Amino acid sequence: MVSFFKSKPITSIAKTLSLISKNYKQFTYSCLADLGFFIILGILGGFVLDQLNSKAIQYTLDLAGGTASTGGILLWGVISAITIFLIYLFIQGTSWWAIENISQKISWKKYIKTFTTITIPLFIAFLMLRIADYAISIKSLADKIIYSAQYPLINAIPYLYLALIFAGLLMYAQQTRKPSFKKWKIILSILLITIVFWLAADFIVAQLYNITALQTIIISSIGLRLSDAIGLIISLPALSLIKLYWTVSLRK
Repeated sequence: MVSFFKSKPITSIAKTLSLISKNYKQFTYSCLADLGFFIILGILGGFVLDQLNSKAIQYTLDLAGGTASTGGILLWGVISAITIFLIYLFIQGTSWWAIENISQKISWKKYIKTFTTITIPLFIAFLMLRIADYAISIKSLADKIIYSAQYPLINAIPYLYLALIFAGLLMYAQQTRKPSFKKWKIILSILLITIVFWLAADFIVAQLYNITALQTIIISSIGLRLSDAIGLIISLPALSLIKLYWTVSLRK
């Protein structure tokens, strides 16, 4: 029991909180960058993805009618990929840079270069999953069949997305393109602690939505209910806290 409380994953919690208290400005920068990421991705990225989805639907109808042309959907696919990649690269790169600067000082330009080399293979993997997802959906609609019933492995795609998120978190925390699993026991412990922490934060946010008094209060300037705003305020620091916790836990 004593060794458990003195283990790396547990002691990293105290060190993480200590670093936040001493570097709260950098931690705040990370939270603000995450906020900007969700806002910009929601507005600009959302528009591009909406266009891609509409092109995919039209392509499906054309495919069923035998008049399909891949030009339009390929163009919007390229635009979507470039847009999301640049948004993610610069804004999430800034968020992780702020986290990195809590423990060691590094220039933004130098860190973005490192962040880019780590992100490229992750993004390629994401694109492959996304393309497979779209291809299956289009083929399923065109043929009017449920592919998941014929090919059960297709149901694994959502879990592959989760595996990709885990790999990305590990690579960014370790600052490497090839994540190391040598300390797999520590990694497993960190993952379990992270899941418990995130579920706790999600539970708190969920309870806010059940409070009728909060549901009726409208923040007219941004169109959010007070419970939505509080949920965002809780979720963003939780996300930055997880980033810092993994970084602290997986560094020497």
